[in-house]
Amino acid sequence: MAPLRVEVEGIPKFTGQMGVQHGSSAVKITEIFENTKRGDK
Repeated sequence: MAPLRVEVEGIPKFTGQMGVQHGSSAVKITEIFENTKRGDK
C-alpha cells in the first residue's frame, strides 16, 4: 500500500508503514510549537 501524503503546516509528511512514528512526532512537535507561540508554559 502506498504511503498517504499529508500536509502539515505546509510541510509534506508521509504516513504509512514507516511514516506513522515520524508523523506522530511531527504532530507533537507542531503542538509544542503552537503552545510556545501562544506563550503557554
